[in-house]
Formats: sequence, C-alpha cells, structure tokens
Amino acid sequence: MLAGPAPSGTEAREGSRDALVGLVTALQTTSRGTVVLGSPARTGLVTQIRAQPAATPPSTVDTAGSGAGDLATVLGLAEQAGGASGDYGSGPGADALVPEVAQVAARD
Repeated sequence: MLAGPAPSGTEAREGSRDALVGLVTALQTTSRGTVVLGSPARTGLVTQIRAQPAATPPSTVDTAGSGAGDLATVLGLAEQAGGASGDYGSGPGADALVPEVAQVAARD
C-alpha cells in the first residue's frame, strides 16, 4: 500500500484514518495475518488499531523504521501465521518491544 501526503483538516484526517482501519480489518479477515507499522503517535493508525475490539486482531508495531521495529515486524508476521497477535514497540498499549522468539517458534 502506498500512502500519500497527510490529509489536511480534521474531517479529512478522520476519514483517511477510518478508511485505513477498514482496510486493515479487511486484510486481517481475509489473510493469514496482518502487522500494522507506524509511530506511537496518540492519533496515529497504530493507536487506532490497538483501540479496536477484534476477535482476531492484527499485530501492531509502533517503532517502524528502527532495528527493533524491523525485528518486531518479522516476528509479528510469524506470530500471526501461528494464530496469535500482539502489540509491540515503546508506545502506549505495547505488550513488549518485540515478540518473544520462543513463543513464535512454539506455534510453528
């Protein structure tokens, strides 16, 4: 997915975020797993996804662009393929910086 410049105005930002939340929900429903990457911003997509109730939630990583974020993304995808999920990074709602390797390996 390619994201363009940030929309301006409150309604545009909320509409854009709602559309992305819908896309993530659709991907999670129809795939073997989804990991959402972003920043720990209070109004960002990762925060919105973490706040959504879901029977099988996507994993989230709020340290995109860092070494820990890259590792959390790969391990998060493996975790998703095994039927589990988690919230990783350093922001509010994160379970841990990265998934535990033993937990991911045990699900394979």
